[in-house]
Amino acid sequence: MKLIAQQYEQANKNYIIWKDIICNVKDFKVRGDGFTDDTVAIQRAINYANANGMSVLYFPCGQYKTSAGLVSDCGLIFMGENAPEVSQVPGRRTMGSVLLPRKDVTDPVISFIPSAGIYGVGGMMKGGGIKGLHILGSDHWNTAANSADRVAVYMERVQTEFTISDMYITGFKREALKMVQVYDGYIFGGRIMYCSTDGVYAAISMEGDAAGANNTNAVHITALHMENNPYMLYANKLSRHIYVEKSKFELHAGQTLSNPFLLDNVQEFTFMGCQIVTRSATDLTAYANPDLQPHTFYLKGQGLVKFIGNDFTSPTKDGARILKQDPTSVSRVTMDANTFDNLYCGGGEYPIILKDSAILTSNRFITKSLNNKRQVVDILGANNTLCNNHFEDSGGGTTPDASSNMFRVAGERNIFDNTIIGATPPKILGGDQAFIEYTHVRARTKDLIQFDINTSTPSVGYNHISGSSDYKVANTVATSITNMLDGRDGQVVRLMSINGTATTFVHDPTKIIMLGGANKVLQGFGKFITFVRRAGMWFEI
Repeated sequence: MKLIAQQYEQANKNYIIWKDIICNVKDFKVRGDGFTDDTVAIQRAINYANANGMSVLYFPCGQYKTSAGLVSDCGLIFMGENAPEVSQVPGRRTMGSVLLPRKDVTDPVISFIPSAGIYGVGGMMKGGGIKGLHILGSDHWNTAANSADRVAVYMERVQTEFTISDMYITGFKREALKMVQVYDGYIFGGRIMYCSTDGVYAAISMEGDAAGANNTNAVHITALHMENNPYMLYANKLSRHIYVEKSKFELHAGQTLSNPFLLDNVQEFTFMGCQIVTRSATDLTAYANPDLQPHTFYLKGQGLVKFIGNDFTSPTKDGARILKQDPTSVSRVTMDANTFDNLYCGGGEYPIILKDSAILTSNRFITKSLNNKRQVVDILGANNTLCNNHFEDSGGGTTPDASSNMFRVAGERNIFDNTIIGATPPKILGGDQAFIEYTHVRARTKDLIQFDINTSTPSVGYNHISGSSDYKVANTVATSITNMLDGRDGQVVRLMSINGTATTFVHDPTKIIMLGGANKVLQGFGKFITFVRRAGMWFEI
């Protein structure tokens, strides 16, 4: 049988283009039998292809055993045959093209590092990548047993339409794919399984150079399936214009490691149309302290991170953990048209923890109460908008008690306007403000926002339901109000007492202007008082 390069050469003997494009590793005495060490022969083929300007290094079906890292310094594509899996027997793992790397070697299985002689010192490699080539680091495709303690694929300073597609990587304690200063490329299809199992290195890592002057930029990930990787993705040093779409991420059951997606100082990172199974431990004993359970996405530093049209499926016992912004983060989050299914809320921290300037719109939250709590969103800062979201308790969980708060708000100028379906009144806990209660609750007609004013300077201006001006006053102790913070010019606010505790509004010509210039006491169920905001002050009307 003629090898493919020979066939191309014979079929096109008057033209040299086919021979120049494809280099077959079998032409260099590579065996591919799963037993012979093919490292030297494969590297010889790589060097020949690069030296002769070829673009594809072809691996026919076979198992290629290697004992050292393979390095390409030009834009060469490693192409195998992505055939179906037929057996779990080590000698016949698939019908496709499989690399079987040595497990006790520390260098990456495949490295793409540009040649200084070709691209100059610090230059960028043009093109290159992997298509249809599988890399097996563990004993079998469906296990992490005896995983290789090394990186599978390493790319440094690679740009201009690099491609990684139909790649299957299993069984690496470190990164399946590590990118350092990589630009303008695509990852399409394939699987990454049982990688990052040491919990220190992410299965996919996107980084900048050591000085932080250059980043990984414009990488598009589509139709990738990642499963049983405790640490899915890490990005830092202003990685930007990263798009992840139509992919599936299923977290490893029973792991107690850190956040699966860590975005540490990035820019423009988008997840769109993905399926994200945020399960963790299936046994509660794995998280005796539920606060130790990690959030799926953890944001630090700066960056704009968007989640659009994704499906999140949460664990059934431990409480959901979706997204957390670090308290010092200046990142901006947008979540639009996502579905959160089976969202168990009440196991320790809130499923979603926001800092400043987040926008959550048109999302659907199907919640279940846990530990007699129904905690969904925790807002640590200001200027957040939660509007047009649908919150529905699907039942089957525990019954929330009187102290249960769906939303906790520590900051100001946060806008709310959502639909909430469930028998138990949802509440917003707001630090000294106690709680605010939504109006849009099925079977609770004409219900005002409940606002417990146990402070001398309550904020009624922006932590409110958009367009509403009605609040219930339910003080537990007699309170004197000397100022009301925030508010927009022209806003009308009506406060109605629902118990017998006295609330005294203190007349102040610079803050609260009372009719007749005298203090007024609001006390007794159904009694109300109305104010309008003008020139930074509140006027009784």
